[in-house]
Amino acid sequence: MARIILTHHAIKRMHERRVSRWQIDMTVYQPDGPGQPGEYDEEIAYRRFGNREIGVVFEETKREFIVVYTVVVRKIRS
Repeated sequence: MARIILTHHAIKRMHERRVSRWQIDMTVYQPDGPGQPGEYDEEIAYRRFGNREIGVVFEETKREFIVVYTVVVRKIRS
């Protein structure tokens, strides 16, 4: 399993949006569906936690690392 590394930007967004490291790990390793392509070479994975959907923008490197660039949160209406 590849090791997840968070950029400074991702850590900042994680704290601002109250997303735990566990939620990031679960979203990357066990997303709710297939990943979506980002604007560049990155991928976006989504996972629902209660009434929020967490999106993690990341890139898997050749050296078995996953670099997380940012974290987004979307509230889901019931």
